Amino acid sequence: MREIISEQAFNHAVSWLAIIGPVGGAAVGAAVGFAGKSGMRTAWKGLAIGGLGVLNWALWRVYNLITNELGLSSVNNLVAQIGVFAALGIGAGILYAIFLAKPRQT
Repeated sequence: MREIISEQAFNHAVSWLAIIGPVGGAAVGAAVGFAGKSGMRTAWKGLAIGGLGVLNWALWRVYNLITNELGLSSVNNLVAQIGVFAALGIGAGILYAIFLAKPRQT
């Protein structure tokens, strides 16, 4: 039985996404921003969204390192992956609350 996509092909696609994402996001953000008169602010938002490709690449590398060290079907791998991604989710939530969330008026 053959895989639908090889690991090498997926690594290649994720690497290209990490390269093209920020550049494309900034370009699309700038085009939309200058068309709507919000300029560089929208370009920076596009760059940030495109930068998620770099984050995806980094997380894929971390996943592979942990899986290669602990084995794909081990409980230790599952616990390590849950720990890493839960910590990242908590960190992202804290950063969102500090920098992006608007205080509620009650």
